[in-house]
Amino acid sequence: MSDFKLNFLGINTTNFDEMLRFYNKVMKLEIKHSKPGWVAFQTTNMKLELFSTDTITLSTSVKDPTNSPIFIGFESKDIHESLAWIKSQNITIIEEMSDHSWGIDFYFNDPDNNVIQIAQYT
Repeated sequence: MSDFKLNFLGINTTNFDEMLRFYNKVMKLEIKHSKPGWVAFQTTNMKLELFSTDTITLSTSVKDPTNSPIFIGFESKDIHESLAWIKSQNITIIEEMSDHSWGIDFYFNDPDNNVIQIAQYT
């Protein structure tokens, strides 16, 4: 049996200011902690952290953001409202809303081209 629980998802970025604006203003995540080159957003069950590759010292294997593609999933209680909000922010939808046996989702990219899924579960 494991006692491990997911604590945070970190994104290493060379585009820190734009990523900070995107996750704070577009995705409406509240900043819980920050210092130059680092910010932590608290979500419902875990943190999302951004690390500027210009100011934060990281191991060589994680410093280059192209070494680890990121897929980020968010849950929505009203997928239609979420889609309308994302589109109102001039974000390009890369996969329109799709029905699945488990719910509905759609996809877009953040400023570093990481794939973001918004899903409403049934």
